This record gives sequence, C-alpha cells and structure tokens, in this order.
Amino acid sequence: MFKTKPLFLFFACLFALQSLFAQDNCFTCDYDSLLKQLPLKQTDKQKVVLLSLLIDKTELALFDRNLQLIDQLKEANRSAELINIEPYEVLRKGLVYWKNGEFSEALRQMKTAIELFDKEHKIIYDLLSNIRVLFALLDQQEERRIYYQNKLSYYLAYGPYQNTASCYHALGGYYLLKADYNQAITHYLHAAEIYQKFQPNYYYNELIVVGGLYNKWGNLEKAKYYLHEALPLSKAYGDSSTAAYALLALSNISIKN
Repeated sequence: MFKTKPLFLFFACLFALQSLFAQDNCFTCDYDSLLKQLPLKQTDKQKVVLLSLLIDKTELALFDRNLQLIDQLKEANRSAELINIEPYEVLRKGLVYWKNGEFSEALRQMKTAIELFDKEHKIIYDLLSNIRVLFALLDQQEERRIYYQNKLSYYLAYGPYQNTASCYHALGGYYLLKADYNQAITHYLHAAEIYQKFQPNYYYNELIVVGGLYNKWGNLEKAKYYLHEALPLSKAYGDSSTAAYALLALSNISIKN
C-alpha cells in the first residue's frame, strides 16, 4: 500500500529479524524483502517469527496469500511451539467467511481474533484498520463508531499504544462520513501523532488526509501547511503517487488564492 526505499528497508529488515521477537523493530520492513527471506529460514522457530510478521503486514483482502501464510505458520509452529496459534486459526476462519461473501460472520470472527491478540498485548494496527472494510460492507457505521471507541479506550488504558492509531483513524473516517470535519480532523491528527512515533509512511498519509479535509472545508492556509509537511516525507519514501497528489492539491489551492 505504501512505497518505500527498497535497499534501506531491506537492511532494516535484516537487522530487525536478528531478534527472535522482532515485531516491535520491524514496523517499516518492506513486505517483499521479508517474503524473499522465507526460503532462507532453516529452523521452524525462524519461520514462525517471519511468517507472523508477513501475516501482520499482508492486506486481509489478499485471501489466498493470507490463508497460505497462516497454514505455513500453523505447520511451523506445530514443532516450534513458539506462539499461541489460536488467534491465527480464528483469523483464518474470518478470512474464509470474508472470501465467501459472508461479511457478518467474517466480522464476528475478526473481532474474536482481535480479542485473543489483545490478551497477548499484540501490536495489530493493520488488522484493526483492515476490518473497517467489513463495517462498510455491512453498512454498520454506528457499530463501527462504538467498536473503535471501545477499542480506543482499552488500548489507552492497557496498550499497546500503536493500536490506538488505527482506532483514531477509523473514528476519523466515521466523522468524515457524517461531514463533521472538525471531529474528523481531530481524530486523524491524533492518529498522525501516534504513527509519527513508529510508522512514518502512515504518518505522512494522515497529514495528506488532514490537508485534503482542510482544503475541502475551505481553510486553505491549514491545508497548505499539512500538505507541505507531508510532501517531503512522501518523496523521501519514494511514494510518487502521494507526492503527486500533494503537489496537485497545492496547485489547486494556489489557483483558488
């Protein structure tokens, strides 16, 4: 979803995976670089660590790839006995339901998987973000607000703090649908503040969203501020599409002025 500098991220991944439990150090690891390392892993313990990272980073809607990765994880963990496999088994059920168009049951399974991961204080900001799609498919916007508000309260109290970013972002999307730009921007900025600490490419995407909303709201000065903040970051990560969007938005603002 986000483009990054390949060489930098490749070596970052190699460094991060020196530790057995590398998740906290691998937020910006490049997915393709991780995938290439999978055949190089000799022990089941190494495979479990890498496979769990790959599952964390794979878009949920890539059903077949996710199902294959989870099956590989279950097989490797059978002998390694390194992690609690139950959350991944529930996640797998949810993916199958989602793939088959049974969105209500898919969402129920995903929520259960999240509860199981929460018991282990696992960082699952991507999983939390991805299930927004199911709320949208089911047209359950109020349920979405209540769910993410409750999860936000939980993570603020018990952690991990990284998961709060996804909750703030999801709530921002809810308020955007309600055309409450003030609340939407407030929540997106909270998400940006959290992402800035560990996930820079998600951070500048939040700034782009905020800049776009201020532009739509008519506050052109603030729109320019956030777009200018995001532009060099998107360029630094080789994200040409986001950089182009920011430049186009800034150009349109200049025309308005």
